[in-house]
Amino acid sequence: PEKDNIYSAIFENYPTISKKLTQITDSIHKYLPSSFVSPLIKASPIFIPSIGIPLGDQRVTHRNTYWKNFPFENIAIIRSDVFMSNIKEYLLLYTERNLSSKNQNELFKKAIFKLFSNPIDSEAVKIILQKNIHYFFLETGNSDMAYFMDKNYISNSCKSSTQEEANERINAYEKTQIGNKAPTVQANNLEGGVQLFPIKEQKATYTIIYFWSSTCGHCQESIPELKKISQTYSSKNIKFLGISLDLKTETWKDYINTNKLNISNWTQLHEAEGWKSKTAKNFGVQATPTYFIVNNNWEIEKRPSNTYEINEFLLNNTSKND
Repeated sequence: PEKDNIYSAIFENYPTISKKLTQITDSIHKYLPSSFVSPLIKASPIFIPSIGIPLGDQRVTHRNTYWKNFPFENIAIIRSDVFMSNIKEYLLLYTERNLSSKNQNELFKKAIFKLFSNPIDSEAVKIILQKNIHYFFLETGNSDMAYFMDKNYISNSCKSSTQEEANERINAYEKTQIGNKAPTVQANNLEGGVQLFPIKEQKATYTIIYFWSSTCGHCQESIPELKKISQTYSSKNIKFLGISLDLKTETWKDYINTNKLNISNWTQLHEAEGWKSKTAKNFGVQATPTYFIVNNNWEIEKRPSNTYEINEFLLNNTSKND
């Protein structure tokens, strides 16, 4: 708000701040042109809003000029965390709160096309860029855009191993769309035996499948929420199937026991191969936690991004199935 004290302070000090920032960056480029710091500053454009120009217009300008001075030829920066930070910041500039997920993804696609329109001669740089964008969408739970990157960019890589990995993910993603039968699950249970899902004689109204690991921070945050959901819908014939990607069986069991996850309507399974486990590959799991909701015919009803979406789905669908 224009009457706010912070607004007034920015308005008064903006010219000084902007001038000092320009002086500092110009000095570094002039006196330390060969240092790592010089191209680093060039690679990280600092956005300071201008007074008197609509913020939306400034944001569009920042989007369009973001990569203008980026040194794509500098492999040290390309391999650094700075590059990943730049990609995140750039894509967040294209994030609009009021858009539907479909329209938001269309905007992301335009951003990616614009990014790859820059003069990038090195195939190695392109692969790093593709993988970093792919990782950003995995990190933000946007599996549709991760699939888009695999389908339209990574699978066309000149490296055969990269193509093979992308094609595996593409196949798994396409097979686990809503309405399709979920892959069969076969893994070790807490008693040491092998357990198979779906179980013909155990027909849950819905089964919440979640892939996790004890070292995953997001999983540690979400599991208490899952326990609450489990308690809320304990009388609705809802089952939970946890599939751990922990590499060590002892680590998995210790976490289950410590956090009291051996609950009556939960089944805990484990494959000691981590990301290479057959079940994780069949479901196209690339990040933890990853969730699926399947019905009593083992058909995929939803691919939730978080526990809020799980709770919302059950809230809207359990009463009519009582």
